[in-house]
Amino acid sequence: MSFFENFASQFSKAFLVDNRWKIFLKGFGNTIIITLGAAAIGIVIGVVAAVFRYAASQRDPRKKKTFGSMVVTVIDKFIAIYVAVIRGTPLAIQLMIMAFIIMQGVTNSVVVAIVAFGLNSGGYVSEVIRAGIQSVDEGQMEAGRSLGLSEMQTMIQIIMPQAVRNILPALGNDVAWGTAFSMYSVIIGHLGTDAVAANSFVIVVRNFGTVLCFGAASAGGILLGNIIGENKMEEARKSAGKLLRLAIVTGIAGGLIILASIPFVMQYADLSAQAMHYLKYMLLINTYYVLGAAVNNTMIAGIFRSGGDSRFGFLCDILDMWCYGVPLGFIAAFVLKLPVMWVYFLICTDEFVKWPWIIKHYRSSKWLHNITRERKIPL
Repeated sequence: MSFFENFASQFSKAFLVDNRWKIFLKGFGNTIIITLGAAAIGIVIGVVAAVFRYAASQRDPRKKKTFGSMVVTVIDKFIAIYVAVIRGTPLAIQLMIMAFIIMQGVTNSVVVAIVAFGLNSGGYVSEVIRAGIQSVDEGQMEAGRSLGLSEMQTMIQIIMPQAVRNILPALGNDVAWGTAFSMYSVIIGHLGTDAVAANSFVIVVRNFGTVLCFGAASAGGILLGNIIGENKMEEARKSAGKLLRLAIVTGIAGGLIILASIPFVMQYADLSAQAMHYLKYMLLINTYYVLGAAVNNTMIAGIFRSGGDSRFGFLCDILDMWCYGVPLGFIAAFVLKLPVMWVYFLICTDEFVKWPWIIKHYRSSKWLHNITRERKIPL
């Protein structure tokens, strides 16, 4: 039997026999419902959190504290803890806490998933929206107040319309990225409970390996944005190069952290023999995977966004994950029925497929724009 005949036979067994395509269609429909519901919750939480955090950052410490300002400060601290917890813990852990503890009595798994993904999304969306608001020149707030508008009116009528133009591409990027990773979870779930159990351990260990990379990318992006805001373009180019080199160093360091953790994880993990086998090789794959993630996160979420170029990252992730990673994973797992480790290896190539386009875009300097505005009263 030729390759194409075998492919057609496996495709028929996976999708056509016993109308199995209906199962996939139902799963796809649930994915869309969860995505839209979680996105709605995340946007609401993100807007409220971003506005409170922005208001707290604009408070003059020299002025006398009022009851309202103290309330805003307390809420700001609470939101900061919420964002830190959401961004610092694996999504799988958040899902398990929501399903087995907080919403234990809820029988509808779709509702549980919407709430869990929505709370997770809110932590990331709030930072995207806050960055978009802060990209608008402070003079716009002063201009609105000079026209007799209140702070809230100025925020709604002047600040937010300008911020939305910077927010939408980054927000779309995060939604596309998060949804694709949800589909990766579906693919790994199809591979069996041993693969799911091993992957749950891997996610925790990988988070430890990437915390330094992502922290450096976030902090470096803020500093680079300040340099660009001062219109020091040549210095910004040099700083971007330093940030990229730092990403490579932290990516390698993250891989070494994962490599060093393997003996400890293998010693204390209480899994089946097959799951332990998967765990070992999944961790080995992640020793180099974090380098790709570190470079891409630094370039897309750090360097490019600091220069006002969120659109490229959005398009890059859409094409890479939805035209390459997700279809490749589904074909490998559902049609070709490749071994678990081959499927996992193929999924983990998505970060490196983006490198040629990302590096080319970086070298072109098309991402370098000063998105701050001169102070002026809007007409």
